[in-house]
Amino acid sequence: MSDPIPLPDSASLSKINLGGQRVEPLPVLLDGKRVWISSVDRLERVDITSGMVAGTLRPAHEPALSPSTLNPFVGGNPAQPPVLAGTGAQRRVVTAFAATAPGKGTTPPRPVIEILAVDAGTGREAQRIEIEPSDEDQHELTRKHPVVIGASGPVVVAQVGADTVAVNLDDRREIWRRPDFALGAVAGSSTNTPRSPAHRTPAAAG
Repeated sequence: MSDPIPLPDSASLSKINLGGQRVEPLPVLLDGKRVWISSVDRLERVDITSGMVAGTLRPAHEPALSPSTLNPFVGGNPAQPPVLAGTGAQRRVVTAFAATAPGKGTTPPRPVIEILAVDAGTGREAQRIEIEPSDEDQHELTRKHPVVIGASGPVVVAQVGADTVAVNLDDRREIWRRPDFALGAVAGSSTNTPRSPAHRTPAAAG
């Protein structure tokens, strides 16, 4: 048996306590011989045979958060694992970022959410979709990190502040949003919360 290959620090930042115990889920997705690591300001692709970072993708705009400014204690890192969307040659690794788009003329900078989909085979960017944050998450000082919850085919569902949002990767657009809705899971073409019945997502209507 070969020795374990250590992953970059981004895989465990603020997720493991001083005793070496994992307290929160690591923001890691294992896919074949690759490990994908989500951070608040990047998506890393790691070769598990060497432990080396083979590629890094970042938001197109200035990230709203950075690892250096996060609370160093357990629970201070909001990054969650990326998800796999699609099948076969269309498999994509998907994550999300809170970012700030630059202003133009008299228009000030504005907060945005970037949904990034990467080809799982090549590691290259496949789609990037820009959507609006939730109403409660518009102010820079109260920004929350968006979390991709799951996928059904090309439809990806994310928690964006207080809203649950669905985007279609193929169409590169937001197709559904439910304000003040906390998502628990994506199962097939339904979304579920711990205290509510399943709701059909647009994936079922296609």
